[in-house]
Amino acid sequence: KDFDLGTFIEDSNFGEVSLNVDVDGNGFVAETVNTQVQGDVFELEYNNYNYQNIKVAGNIKNKIFDGNLIVNDNNLNFNFSGLVDFSENIKKYDFEANVYYANLRALNFVKKDSTSIFKSQVRMNMNASNFDDAYGQVVFRNTSYKNQIDTYYFNEFAVSSRFEEKTRFIEINSPDIIEGTLSGEFVFKDISKLFENSVGSIYTNYIPYDVKENQSINFNFKIYNSIIERI
Repeated sequence: KDFDLGTFIEDSNFGEVSLNVDVDGNGFVAETVNTQVQGDVFELEYNNYNYQNIKVAGNIKNKIFDGNLIVNDNNLNFNFSGLVDFSENIKKYDFEANVYYANLRALNFVKKDSTSIFKSQVRMNMNASNFDDAYGQVVFRNTSYKNQIDTYYFNEFAVSSRFEEKTRFIEINSPDIIEGTLSGEFVFKDISKLFENSVGSIYTNYIPYDVKENQSINFNFKIYNSIIERI
């Protein structure tokens, strides 16, 4: 009860945890622990939210979790099966998750929307330490997102990211919404400004946004049945 998980794994995003689990393994330091766990997590603090009613079964080894989670919280109902590896700077995510209900606003993942309800079947195989070095693929199927304006549905939305030397390629494939490719050298936080600078450059009186130097972006998208091309 009230075990300080954040201190144990040296991650300030986590707080206290209360649980009843069977443990079979060795080690009691995050870097050397190697154990099978199975049981119930009654409460878990993460990202300033207190999750409740979690069932866990899997292996924990050197900041790697490989197993299954079932969450039946008031604001999150989902099944998870796969691997999350935090043992290196480049973290690895290889899992499938059925998200039956997720209130992203209540879970403190979304702040701009007063209502933020997400449902989806997610398949992720991604490696990243942050958005700017992420590579791999994530696929969302049978997805809905509800905010204060409307509810949006799509059957499939796939995003893949890869690098060829310094050039990054992001491919987006969703027949319901958008298909296309981004390529270039850029950081995620500047993408919208790079788009606006690219479009605004055709106007003589346009004042471009300040962005990090030596960035470039090419894009070719099909949105619904319209082609938008800009280089």
